[in-house]
Amino acid sequence: MQRLWWKLPGPAKYLRQLEEEFRAGNNTVLLFPDHTGDNPQEALRGLVEENGDTWLDWEYVNVRLEDSGTKSPAQLLYDRFVPSATTETIRNAENLAKDDSFCGKIVWVYGMTVERLSKWNEFIQEYSHFCKETRIFERSLFCIVLEGEQTTLAPGEAECLKIIKWEGVLSKLDMMLYVSNLLQDSSYNTLIRKMAVSVITEIAQWDRHVAERLAISNLETIMSPWDVLSRIAEERGWVSECSEDDRWQMGITQLIEGRTVIHSAYLVILGKETGLDRRVWEGQLATLFPYMEERRQALIRKFRDELAIPFRPHQDKDFVILDLFDLEIGHIYYQLRSQGQIREDIRDAVRNMREIRNMLAHLRTVKGGHLNLIARIYDLERMID
Repeated sequence: MQRLWWKLPGPAKYLRQLEEEFRAGNNTVLLFPDHTGDNPQEALRGLVEENGDTWLDWEYVNVRLEDSGTKSPAQLLYDRFVPSATTETIRNAENLAKDDSFCGKIVWVYGMTVERLSKWNEFIQEYSHFCKETRIFERSLFCIVLEGEQTTLAPGEAECLKIIKWEGVLSKLDMMLYVSNLLQDSSYNTLIRKMAVSVITEIAQWDRHVAERLAISNLETIMSPWDVLSRIAEERGWVSECSEDDRWQMGITQLIEGRTVIHSAYLVILGKETGLDRRVWEGQLATLFPYMEERRQALIRKFRDELAIPFRPHQDKDFVILDLFDLEIGHIYYQLRSQGQIREDIRDAVRNMREIRNMLAHLRTVKGGHLNLIARIYDLERMID
Protein backbone atom coordinates (compact mmCIF):
# COMPACT_ATOMS: atom_id res chain seq x y z
CA MET A 1 0.00 0.00 0.00
CA GLN A 2 3.01 2.31 0.44
CA ARG A 3 3.47 2.53 -3.33
CA LEU A 4 -0.20 3.35 -3.89
CA TRP A 5 -0.13 6.02 -1.16
CA TRP A 6 2.52 8.07 -2.96
CA LYS A 7 0.62 7.90 -6.25
CA LEU A 8 -2.43 9.64 -4.77
CA PRO A 9 -2.87 13.24 -6.03
CA GLY A 10 -1.80 15.01 -2.82
CA PRO A 11 1.24 12.86 -1.94
CA ALA A 12 2.30 12.77 -5.61
CA LYS A 13 2.26 16.58 -5.68
CA TYR A 14 4.38 16.60 -2.51
CA LEU A 15 6.92 14.32 -4.20
CA ARG A 16 7.07 16.60 -7.24
CA GLN A 17 7.77 19.53 -4.92
CA LEU A 18 10.72 17.66 -3.40
CA GLU A 19 11.99 16.73 -6.85
CA GLU A 20 11.81 20.37 -7.95
CA GLU A 21 13.85 21.44 -4.93
CA PHE A 22 16.54 18.90 -5.81
CA ARG A 23 16.59 20.07 -9.42
CA ALA A 24 16.98 23.65 -8.16
CA GLY A 25 20.00 22.54 -6.15
CA ASN A 26 18.41 22.94 -2.73
CA ASN A 27 18.94 20.92 0.40
CA THR A 28 15.70 20.14 2.24
CA VAL A 29 14.50 19.55 5.77
CA LEU A 30 11.23 17.61 5.90
CA LEU A 31 8.95 18.12 8.88
CA PHE A 32 6.55 15.30 9.76
CA PRO A 33 4.17 14.91 12.71
CA ASP A 34 4.47 11.88 14.95
CA HIS A 35 2.73 8.72 13.72
CA THR A 36 2.97 9.66 10.05
CA GLY A 37 5.24 6.76 9.15
CA ASP A 38 5.28 7.74 5.50
CA ASN A 39 8.80 8.99 4.77
CA PRO A 40 8.91 9.27 0.99
CA GLN A 41 12.53 8.36 0.25
CA GLU A 42 11.92 5.31 -1.95
CA ALA A 43 8.93 6.87 -3.73
CA LEU A 44 10.95 10.03 -4.39
CA ARG A 45 13.90 8.05 -5.67
CA GLY A 46 11.58 6.17 -8.01
CA LEU A 47 10.14 9.44 -9.34
CA VAL A 48 13.56 11.02 -9.89
CA GLU A 49 14.89 7.95 -11.68
CA GLU A 50 11.68 7.65 -13.68
CA ASN A 51 12.33 11.16 -14.97
CA GLY A 52 15.77 10.21 -16.24
CA ASP A 53 18.15 11.00 -13.38
CA THR A 54 19.46 7.48 -12.86
CA TRP A 55 23.01 8.75 -12.40
CA LEU A 56 22.33 10.12 -8.92
CA ASP A 57 23.78 8.15 -6.04
CA TRP A 58 21.29 7.76 -3.18
CA GLU A 59 22.80 7.35 0.27
CA TYR A 60 21.22 6.94 3.70
CA VAL A 61 22.49 8.07 7.10
CA ASN A 62 20.72 6.82 10.23
CA VAL A 63 21.68 9.32 12.92
CA ARG A 64 20.43 7.13 15.75
CA LEU A 65 22.70 4.27 14.66
CA GLU A 66 25.67 6.08 13.13
CA ASP A 67 26.11 9.31 15.10
CA SER A 68 27.27 8.57 18.63
CA GLY A 69 28.12 12.21 19.26
CA THR A 70 31.88 11.70 19.33
CA LYS A 71 32.27 13.36 15.92
CA SER A 72 30.70 16.35 14.23
CA PRO A 73 28.30 15.63 11.35
CA ALA A 74 30.94 16.85 8.90
CA GLN A 75 33.54 14.46 10.32
CA LEU A 76 31.06 11.58 10.22
CA LEU A 77 30.21 12.35 6.59
CA TYR A 78 33.85 12.67 5.60
CA ASP A 79 34.60 9.25 7.09
CA ARG A 80 31.65 7.75 5.26
CA PHE A 81 31.83 9.43 1.85
CA VAL A 82 35.36 10.87 1.45
CA PRO A 83 37.58 8.29 3.17
CA SER A 84 40.49 9.22 0.91
CA ALA A 85 40.72 12.75 2.36
CA THR A 86 44.18 13.52 3.69
CA THR A 87 44.86 14.03 7.36
CA GLU A 88 45.54 17.70 6.61
CA THR A 89 42.00 18.19 5.31
CA ILE A 90 39.84 20.23 7.65
CA ARG A 91 36.64 18.21 7.91
CA ASN A 92 33.95 20.88 7.95
CA ALA A 93 30.83 21.77 5.98
CA GLU A 94 32.61 24.25 3.71
CA ASN A 95 35.25 21.81 2.53
CA LEU A 96 32.72 18.99 2.11
CA ALA A 97 30.55 21.22 -0.10
CA LYS A 98 33.56 22.08 -2.26
CA ASP A 99 35.14 18.61 -2.39
CA ASP A 100 35.13 17.35 -5.99
CA SER A 101 34.81 13.73 -4.87
CA PHE A 102 31.60 14.48 -2.97
CA CYS A 103 29.15 15.16 -5.78
CA GLY A 104 26.10 13.64 -7.45
CA LYS A 105 24.63 12.27 -4.24
CA ILE A 106 21.29 12.58 -2.51
CA VAL A 107 21.99 11.92 1.17
CA TRP A 108 18.87 11.01 3.14
CA VAL A 109 19.40 11.72 6.85
CA TYR A 110 16.85 10.06 9.13
CA GLY A 111 16.55 8.61 12.63
CA MET A 112 17.34 12.05 14.04
CA THR A 113 17.62 12.50 17.81
CA VAL A 114 16.87 15.65 19.77
CA GLU A 115 20.35 15.43 21.32
CA ARG A 116 22.14 15.61 17.96
CA LEU A 117 19.73 17.90 16.14
CA SER A 118 21.44 21.20 16.97
CA LYS A 119 24.73 19.94 15.47
CA TRP A 120 22.99 18.77 12.31
CA ASN A 121 21.13 22.08 12.06
CA GLU A 122 24.43 23.92 12.27
CA PHE A 123 25.95 21.64 9.65
CA ILE A 124 23.13 21.89 7.11
CA GLN A 125 22.99 25.67 7.39
CA GLU A 126 26.72 25.99 6.80
CA TYR A 127 26.72 23.38 4.03
CA SER A 128 23.82 25.10 2.25
CA HIS A 129 25.60 28.45 2.48
CA PHE A 130 28.62 27.07 0.63
CA CYS A 131 26.49 25.14 -1.89
CA LYS A 132 25.78 28.40 -3.70
CA GLU A 133 29.46 28.53 -4.64
CA THR A 134 29.12 25.18 -6.43
CA ARG A 135 27.32 24.53 -9.71
CA ILE A 136 24.04 22.68 -9.24
CA PHE A 137 25.00 19.52 -11.10
CA GLU A 138 28.22 19.26 -9.08
CA ARG A 139 26.52 19.37 -5.69
CA SER A 140 25.53 16.62 -3.35
CA LEU A 141 22.28 17.44 -1.59
CA PHE A 142 20.95 16.53 1.82
CA CYS A 143 17.40 15.71 2.82
CA ILE A 144 17.01 15.69 6.60
CA VAL A 145 13.86 14.16 8.11
CA LEU A 146 12.53 15.56 11.40
CA GLU A 147 9.55 14.11 13.24
CA GLY A 148 7.33 15.15 16.11
CA GLU A 149 9.02 17.25 18.78
CA GLN A 150 12.11 17.62 16.58
CA THR A 151 10.12 19.78 14.16
CA THR A 152 9.95 22.58 16.73
CA LEU A 153 13.75 22.79 16.60
CA ALA A 154 14.08 22.87 12.81
CA PRO A 155 16.52 25.32 11.21
CA GLY A 156 15.25 28.35 9.33
CA GLU A 157 15.13 28.56 5.55
CA ALA A 158 18.11 30.02 3.74
CA GLU A 159 19.59 30.11 0.28
CA CYS A 160 19.91 26.51 -0.95
CA LEU A 161 17.96 25.27 2.10
CA LYS A 162 14.20 24.68 2.03
CA ILE A 163 11.94 23.59 4.89
CA ILE A 164 8.97 21.49 3.76
CA LYS A 165 6.20 20.74 6.23
CA TRP A 166 3.78 17.81 5.91
CA GLU A 167 0.71 19.98 6.22
CA GLY A 168 -2.25 20.43 3.90
CA VAL A 169 -0.92 17.67 1.66
CA LEU A 170 -3.96 15.39 1.70
CA SER A 171 -7.54 15.97 0.64
CA LYS A 172 -10.63 13.87 1.25
CA LEU A 173 -10.35 12.70 -2.35
CA ASP A 174 -6.92 11.23 -1.59
CA MET A 175 -8.25 9.30 1.39
CA MET A 176 -11.36 8.15 -0.47
CA LEU A 177 -9.24 6.75 -3.31
CA TYR A 178 -6.99 5.00 -0.80
CA VAL A 179 -9.88 3.48 1.17
CA SER A 180 -11.62 2.41 -2.05
CA ASN A 181 -8.53 0.39 -2.88
CA LEU A 182 -8.45 -1.14 0.61
CA LEU A 183 -12.05 -2.34 0.26
CA GLN A 184 -12.13 -3.26 -3.42
CA ASP A 185 -12.10 -7.00 -2.68
CA SER A 186 -14.52 -6.88 0.27
CA SER A 187 -17.62 -9.07 0.32
CA TYR A 188 -19.96 -6.11 0.87
CA ASN A 189 -22.61 -5.32 -1.72
CA THR A 190 -22.02 -2.19 -3.79
CA LEU A 191 -24.08 0.14 -1.60
CA ILE A 192 -22.58 -0.99 1.69
CA ARG A 193 -19.05 -0.90 0.26
CA LYS A 194 -19.58 2.69 -0.91
CA MET A 195 -20.96 3.62 2.50
CA ALA A 196 -18.02 1.95 4.28
CA VAL A 197 -15.56 3.81 2.04
CA SER A 198 -17.30 7.11 2.74
CA VAL A 199 -17.47 6.58 6.51
CA ILE A 200 -13.84 5.42 6.83
CA THR A 201 -12.79 8.45 4.78
CA GLU A 202 -14.58 10.76 7.23
CA ILE A 203 -13.12 8.99 10.27
CA ALA A 204 -9.55 8.63 8.99
CA GLN A 205 -9.36 12.13 7.45
CA TRP A 206 -5.58 12.10 6.71
CA ASP A 207 -4.42 9.07 8.73
CA ARG A 208 -3.86 6.04 6.49
CA HIS A 209 -3.15 3.83 9.52
CA VAL A 210 -6.64 4.51 10.93
CA ALA A 211 -8.07 3.73 7.49
CA GLU A 212 -6.20 0.43 7.38
CA ARG A 213 -7.37 -0.55 10.88
CA LEU A 214 -11.00 0.17 10.06
CA ALA A 215 -10.82 -1.50 6.64
CA ILE A 216 -10.14 -4.88 8.28
CA SER A 217 -12.89 -4.38 10.87
CA ASN A 218 -16.48 -5.56 10.56
CA LEU A 219 -19.22 -3.22 9.38
CA GLU A 220 -20.64 -2.56 12.84
CA THR A 221 -17.19 -1.48 14.08
CA ILE A 222 -16.75 0.85 11.11
CA MET A 223 -20.07 2.51 11.89
CA SER A 224 -19.33 2.62 15.65
CA PRO A 225 -15.53 3.13 15.75
CA TRP A 226 -15.24 4.50 19.30
CA ASP A 227 -13.44 1.44 20.76
CA VAL A 228 -10.95 1.14 17.88
CA LEU A 229 -10.12 4.84 18.08
CA SER A 230 -9.77 4.63 21.85
CA ARG A 231 -7.14 1.91 21.43
CA ILE A 232 -5.30 3.96 18.81
CA ALA A 233 -5.24 6.98 21.13
CA GLU A 234 -3.83 4.81 23.92
CA GLU A 235 -1.16 3.31 21.64
CA ARG A 236 -0.05 6.81 20.67
CA GLY A 237 0.07 8.12 24.20
CA TRP A 238 -2.82 10.54 23.73
CA VAL A 239 -4.18 10.22 27.23
CA SER A 240 -5.18 13.79 28.05
CA GLU A 241 -5.66 17.18 26.51
CA CYS A 242 -2.56 18.94 25.22
CA SER A 243 -1.90 22.51 24.16
CA GLU A 244 -2.97 23.55 20.68
CA ASP A 245 0.64 24.47 19.88
CA ASP A 246 1.69 20.82 20.27
CA ARG A 247 -1.15 19.21 18.36
CA TRP A 248 0.29 19.26 14.85
CA GLN A 249 3.65 17.79 15.89
CA MET A 250 1.87 15.04 17.88
CA GLY A 251 -0.25 14.09 14.86
CA ILE A 252 -3.46 15.29 16.52
CA THR A 253 -4.39 18.02 14.03
CA GLN A 254 -3.85 18.44 10.32
CA LEU A 255 -4.80 20.94 7.66
CA ILE A 256 -7.36 19.39 5.30
CA GLU A 257 -8.63 21.48 2.38
CA GLY A 258 -7.81 24.71 4.20
CA ARG A 259 -9.38 23.71 7.52
CA THR A 260 -7.66 22.49 10.70
CA VAL A 261 -9.16 19.11 11.61
CA ILE A 262 -8.82 17.18 14.88
CA HIS A 263 -7.92 13.50 14.71
CA SER A 264 -10.90 11.22 15.33
CA ALA A 265 -9.01 9.30 18.04
CA TYR A 266 -8.40 12.56 19.89
CA LEU A 267 -12.14 13.26 19.84
CA VAL A 268 -12.42 10.12 21.97
CA ILE A 269 -9.94 11.57 24.48
CA LEU A 270 -11.98 14.78 24.58
CA GLY A 271 -15.16 12.74 25.13
CA LYS A 272 -16.75 14.23 22.03
CA GLU A 273 -18.89 11.30 20.97
CA THR A 274 -21.27 13.67 19.19
CA GLY A 275 -18.43 14.99 17.03
CA LEU A 276 -17.36 11.47 16.12
CA ASP A 277 -20.95 10.43 15.34
CA ARG A 278 -21.23 13.47 13.10
CA ARG A 279 -18.35 12.18 10.97
CA VAL A 280 -20.01 8.77 10.67
CA TRP A 281 -23.28 10.49 9.79
CA GLU A 282 -21.63 12.63 7.11
CA GLY A 283 -20.15 9.51 5.53
CA GLN A 284 -23.49 7.70 5.57
CA LEU A 285 -25.40 10.70 4.31
CA ALA A 286 -23.07 11.21 1.34
CA THR A 287 -23.77 7.66 0.16
CA LEU A 288 -27.28 6.75 1.27
CA PHE A 289 -29.19 9.92 0.44
CA PRO A 290 -28.27 9.96 -3.28
CA TYR A 291 -28.97 6.23 -3.51
CA MET A 292 -32.38 6.56 -1.84
CA GLU A 293 -33.26 9.46 -4.12
CA GLU A 294 -32.61 7.22 -7.13
CA ARG A 295 -34.80 4.51 -5.61
CA ARG A 296 -37.54 7.05 -4.79
CA GLN A 297 -37.77 8.10 -8.42
CA ALA A 298 -37.61 4.47 -9.59
CA LEU A 299 -40.54 3.62 -7.28
CA ILE A 300 -42.60 6.46 -8.72
CA ARG A 301 -41.92 5.32 -12.27
CA LYS A 302 -42.70 1.69 -11.37
CA PHE A 303 -45.92 2.39 -9.44
CA ARG A 304 -47.16 5.56 -11.05
CA ASP A 305 -50.56 3.92 -11.64
CA GLU A 306 -50.86 2.98 -7.96
CA LEU A 307 -49.84 6.39 -6.60
CA ALA A 308 -52.49 9.07 -6.36
CA ILE A 309 -52.30 12.84 -6.79
CA PRO A 310 -53.29 15.32 -5.66
CA PHE A 311 -51.92 14.09 -2.33
CA ARG A 312 -52.34 15.95 0.94
CA PRO A 313 -49.74 14.90 3.58
CA HIS A 314 -51.60 14.22 6.80
CA GLN A 315 -49.16 16.31 8.83
CA ASP A 316 -49.79 19.43 6.72
CA LYS A 317 -53.44 19.88 5.75
CA ASP A 318 -52.72 23.14 3.91
CA PHE A 319 -50.14 21.61 1.56
CA VAL A 320 -51.11 19.64 -1.54
CA ILE A 321 -48.71 17.67 -3.78
CA LEU A 322 -49.74 17.89 -7.42
CA ASP A 323 -46.73 16.25 -9.12
CA LEU A 324 -46.00 12.55 -8.62
CA PHE A 325 -42.26 13.19 -8.52
CA ASP A 326 -42.71 15.51 -5.54
CA LEU A 327 -43.85 12.57 -3.40
CA GLU A 328 -41.34 11.81 -0.63
CA ILE A 329 -40.44 8.29 0.51
CA GLY A 330 -42.86 8.50 3.43
CA HIS A 331 -45.68 9.57 1.10
CA ILE A 332 -44.96 6.65 -1.22
CA TYR A 333 -44.98 4.16 1.64
CA TYR A 334 -48.20 5.65 3.02
CA GLN A 335 -49.95 5.00 -0.30
CA LEU A 336 -48.44 1.57 -1.04
CA ARG A 337 -48.64 -0.02 2.41
CA SER A 338 -52.29 -1.06 2.14
CA GLN A 339 -52.25 -2.11 -1.51
CA GLY A 340 -52.34 -5.89 -1.51
CA GLN A 341 -51.30 -6.17 -5.16
CA ILE A 342 -47.89 -4.75 -4.26
CA ARG A 343 -45.47 -7.45 -3.13
CA GLU A 344 -44.96 -7.50 0.61
CA ASP A 345 -41.15 -7.55 0.32
CA ILE A 346 -41.30 -4.36 -1.76
CA ARG A 347 -43.52 -2.65 0.79
CA ASP A 348 -41.16 -3.76 3.58
CA ALA A 349 -38.15 -2.39 1.68
CA VAL A 350 -39.89 0.96 1.17
CA ARG A 351 -40.69 1.06 4.88
CA ASN A 352 -37.04 0.36 5.66
CA MET A 353 -35.97 3.12 3.32
CA ARG A 354 -38.34 5.53 5.04
CA GLU A 355 -36.87 4.58 8.43
CA ILE A 356 -33.27 5.10 7.26
CA ARG A 357 -34.19 8.38 5.61
CA ASN A 358 -35.82 9.65 8.81
CA MET A 359 -32.80 8.68 10.91
CA LEU A 360 -30.39 10.55 8.66
CA ALA A 361 -32.70 13.54 8.35
CA HIS A 362 -32.61 13.88 12.14
CA LEU A 363 -28.78 13.63 12.31
CA ARG A 364 -28.87 10.08 13.68
CA THR A 365 -26.33 7.53 12.51
CA VAL A 366 -27.34 4.13 11.18
CA LYS A 367 -25.75 1.43 13.33
CA GLY A 368 -26.44 -1.77 15.23
CA GLY A 369 -29.50 -3.65 14.04
CA HIS A 370 -30.46 -0.87 11.64
CA LEU A 371 -27.51 -1.78 9.39
CA ASN A 372 -29.53 -4.78 8.18
CA LEU A 373 -32.08 -2.36 6.74
CA ILE A 374 -29.49 -1.03 4.29
CA ALA A 375 -29.08 -4.49 2.76
CA ARG A 376 -32.85 -4.64 2.27
CA ILE A 377 -32.86 -1.22 0.64
CA TYR A 378 -30.21 -2.50 -1.77
CA ASP A 379 -32.45 -5.48 -2.58
CA LEU A 380 -35.19 -3.03 -3.60
CA GLU A 381 -33.17 -2.16 -6.70
CA ARG A 382 -33.43 -5.76 -7.88
CA MET A 383 -37.12 -5.99 -6.95
CA ILE A 384 -38.35 -3.06 -9.02
CA ASP A 385 -35.89 -2.79 -11.91
